[in-house]
Amino acid sequence: MELRARAAACLTAGLVACGGGSPEDDASTPATAPGAPRAEEAAEGTSAATRPRQLFTDVTEASGVAFAQGTGANGRWILTEIMGGGGALFDADGDDDLDLLLLQGGADSASPASAQAGSGHALYRNDGTGRFEDVSDGAGLDGLIGYAMGVATGDLDGDGDLDLFVTRYIELDPELVCNDAAGRRTYCPPASGPAVHDVILLNEGNRFVDASERIGLTATPQPGLGVVLEDLSGDGTCDVYVANDGQANQLWVRQPDGTWRDESLARGIALNQNGYAEASMGVVAEDFDGDGLVDLFMTHLQEETHTLYRARRAGAFRDGTGRAGLNVPTRPMTGFGVAAFDVELDGDIDLAVANGRVRIGPVHGGCELTGAWARLAEQNSFLVNDGGSFTDGVTRAQAFTGPILVDRCVLQGDIDGDGDIDIVVTGNEAPARVQRNAAERAGT
Repeated sequence: MELRARAAACLTAGLVACGGGSPEDDASTPATAPGAPRAEEAAEGTSAATRPRQLFTDVTEASGVAFAQGTGANGRWILTEIMGGGGALFDADGDDDLDLLLLQGGADSASPASAQAGSGHALYRNDGTGRFEDVSDGAGLDGLIGYAMGVATGDLDGDGDLDLFVTRYIELDPELVCNDAAGRRTYCPPASGPAVHDVILLNEGNRFVDASERIGLTATPQPGLGVVLEDLSGDGTCDVYVANDGQANQLWVRQPDGTWRDESLARGIALNQNGYAEASMGVVAEDFDGDGLVDLFMTHLQEETHTLYRARRAGAFRDGTGRAGLNVPTRPMTGFGVAAFDVELDGDIDLAVANGRVRIGPVHGGCELTGAWARLAEQNSFLVNDGGSFTDGVTRAQAFTGPILVDRCVLQGDIDGDGDIDIVVTGNEAPARVQRNAAERAGT
């Protein structure tokens, strides 16, 4: 597969999971998560007259995508095994449709140099109708070892090709033992181990080449999870915004001399409005309020709320979470991957958030997982935007919100060429799910 995609500036990808189990339950024997039910199955027991029209239909089997996110979990409670992996929808071969990249976990959760779980990272070529073919062999992905979390695509070197930026999180001591307040074994926090530097893979036409050291990423490791590529500085070139877990977020801006500099603090998007770093997970860049400026939305840990940074002008932001009505609906869950798109084509940008705890908790009713995975599982969130304020749309997106899993990644894009936005969802120890947009259109 020749990687010939061309890009005018930036093209971003939507990117980096159920009653109480006993303390001896651990992640060594997680159940394989079931795929998403059809919307009509999720709404069983309601009449057709009262059932809300569903926004998505699961088409995984017909799509040809057969990928399961491995974790390398072996009962040693290594944090990286529950953090999941990212992916990207992007035109990898220049044929004007969206191909699919899915990043795999490591076979050994204790080693950042581990070989990949299962069959490794996967690259799928789209035939233009939403049917995918596995073309992973020879794509240059085998050199990306260890745990790859988030990934985004864009023209990072100005040559017109789509490059990849991959976050890789942290390295933890496998012998380190952490317990919660009740003395039960739990996963150690991200501050317990050194960060692993992010990776830039430049598209050289027929394969990707690692340029991380040349650009300077090897000297600036941070616990990166989500990443988005967008011109956030307003200089007309592609910037890289990285959501870091418990550390200040980073905005890498390419300078006129070709070097890169972190400008996040000066532009108001390194910390929250109280001056604190949060457990940043997923991130998307979109114009949520229709003012022509790109805003940032980030998911966070339970009880932190998610954060909406509104652009005040090109390259300058402020925290607008409360004003957008996001404090209450986002506080109860731990959000990871997030996609932002206009699901009904009504002119407003809606939000799909993949949820799943990182702290052991009670099992939710309806969860089909077992062991520690069950105690990490949560329902996904779908937030409907109405003129800049968000309301809960969980009952209208049952294919996405119905299964109670440990989801980590949501990708967005028109995979079948019909003009609306579809999604791909991945989660820990679970098959990827491809979901077609079935919403009633309010516009074109």
